[in-house]
Amino acid sequence: MLVDYLCLFLAPNHNLMKHEPLEFGRYYHLYNHGVGNRDLFPIELNCEYFLELYVKYIVPIADTFAWALMKNHFHILLKLKDIEEVYPVVDLSGFQNLTGLRKDSDPTGLGDLSGLNGKDLSGISPDRSGQNKKVPDDRSGLQNVKPPSRHFSNFFNAYAKAINKQTGMDGSLFRRPMKRISITGESYLKYLLLYIHTNPVHHEICELPEQYKWTSYNAFFTNQYSFLKWEEPLKWFDDKENFLYMHKKKIDHIRISRWLEIDE
Repeated sequence: MLVDYLCLFLAPNHNLMKHEPLEFGRYYHLYNHGVGNRDLFPIELNCEYFLELYVKYIVPIADTFAWALMKNHFHILLKLKDIEEVYPVVDLSGFQNLTGLRKDSDPTGLGDLSGLNGKDLSGISPDRSGQNKKVPDDRSGLQNVKPPSRHFSNFFNAYAKAINKQTGMDGSLFRRPMKRISITGESYLKYLLLYIHTNPVHHEICELPEQYKWTSYNAFFTNQYSFLKWEEPLKWFDDKENFLYMHKKKIDHIRISRWLEIDE
């Protein structure tokens, strides 16, 4: 109980971080729930439609590394592309190049997650320090550049409109604002990807990650979704064999979510 209390007490206050504007060139964990008791994905076909709209609105501006679509919430791990890649004809001379990630050592000291239950993570804080400058939005004079939030707004509005029509309901579907955590540490990416892929196991929907259809896990081996950038995440685990091994290990979702500072 003391360890649990210290985990909560020592966790940094990141509420403002979860509401800060999205910036090109940075890695993010994006997640959200349905407002009130609303389900985001009442039927499986809704998951398929969500991904279709994701390809339309978000894939042009982001590299996607993992996702999980649950009945009433979702998790997405991505990197927003550099603004020069999204808007190659815009003159951005004078702006600092954005780098979204630096390689760091494993701050947890865990390595093999099989030892997670025996570790005291109370004094460990995820590394999300960064020196990136914010990319200017439409008010900066770059009238043809849409900030990332605009792309996500169009995406979620299109999906919510379809779900409201399907269910005969109106009003908001998603909680606002969407939660986001900016990431700069590679170790955080690794543990977050494990958390996302094993989310259905944690919620007792299945026993193994590969048994749930609506995460990116199986696409790492089937190329079912061509927009998934699977090569980079495999490097976080050194190779495919270790990737598989770590996903089969039983992890303590409560403890790891506290270290990841996921507030659901």
